[in-house]
Amino acid sequence: MTDHVMVRQRVDESYYPGTLAKTCELPLIGIKGALSFNEFRIRTVKYGVDCLRVVNNAGYEFMMSDPVSVSIVLSDMVICERGTNKNTLIGCFHTLNAPGFPFPTPPFYITVVLTNLASTTKEFNVVVRIEDPASGYSLVSVGGNMKFAPEFNVTKEMAFELPFVVPPFIIQKPGNYEVKILVNNSDAGKRLLTVNPITAGSQPQQKL
Repeated sequence: MTDHVMVRQRVDESYYPGTLAKTCELPLIGIKGALSFNEFRIRTVKYGVDCLRVVNNAGYEFMMSDPVSVSIVLSDMVICERGTNKNTLIGCFHTLNAPGFPFPTPPFYITVVLTNLASTTKEFNVVVRIEDPASGYSLVSVGGNMKFAPEFNVTKEMAFELPFVVPPFIIQKPGNYEVKILVNNSDAGKRLLTVNPITAGSQPQQKL
């Protein structure tokens, strides 16, 4: 049985003027070894299609052209070392533990690592959002504009580590929330942030 994938595509306007994007389902022969992802990409580009994301039935994602976030880390603090510009992440966590609701969060950091930027990139916008996946409501949003020096040459293999300060915000109920990363208003990655209620006899797991 052949796997299928959902492929979100940006159509080359030189081939299809006025068309921005489309989604289609294609057989994923590449997973079976009959067609490599390089061949798949060559064939799609040949026909005027720039493939952005491939997701197979197992949930694996393959970013082909858009910037992608390979890491999203939550921490209490980030310290940048003077001179080397290396970041030290202090107090990393995966959940928030709330003594009650509504819950005002403490300030914390979200550090994003981006890669797969086009070699022509001179600047880009990054937005980090925490959303309620049930409603799509954004609880908090931070971001910025990143610019490279004119003499700096970007390659797709480079990784860029970007810490963002998240100010306090209100969480109304426990549950799973999504941390979403947008680069130039396109999805680059996401992860879960679980918010647990602290009940009598429970042990705080990560962060209060």
